[in-house]
Amino acid sequence: MWSYAFFLLFALLTLGSAFLLLSLRKTLHAVFAAMGAFLGLAALYFLLGAEFVAAVQILVYAGAVTILAAFGVMLSRHREEGRTTTGEILGLVSALSFFLLVAAFLWKARFPLLGAPGEGFVRLHDIGELAFDPAYGLAVVLGGLLLALALIGAVLVAREDEP
Repeated sequence: MWSYAFFLLFALLTLGSAFLLLSLRKTLHAVFAAMGAFLGLAALYFLLGAEFVAAVQILVYAGAVTILAAFGVMLSRHREEGRTTTGEILGLVSALSFFLLVAAFLWKARFPLLGAPGEGFVRLHDIGELAFDPAYGLAVVLGGLLLALALIGAVLVAREDEP
């Protein structure tokens, strides 16, 4: 009985936050509504017995993605005009090409931990060993460098132009 009541409570929290996310006009407020939806989903995962997924939901989405989105909103310029600039078009083209590149890599990638169907579940220990494998060290460093460069670029774009 109590689990059903908590499920309904967290489902309503998630749906309400998602509705706010879509209806709020200020972007920063919408980011915080998204955080509420992420936390509601994490609570639902806990109720369903998926504690690891709930912890990842809290750390990655409610934490990192929300903070990244908030920084992106705060570091970007907000203009009143409705016209599109060439920088926005170039940004859209580069984002689309990056998405296609990642999709192509994922399409051709082999995931050794997934194995054949029926071999059983993957242990968390195996995922940790694979994540800290020295073979992936360069990819982790390049990912961190890419994130640092993106933050520096956002600061340069958002700063006021000096006359």
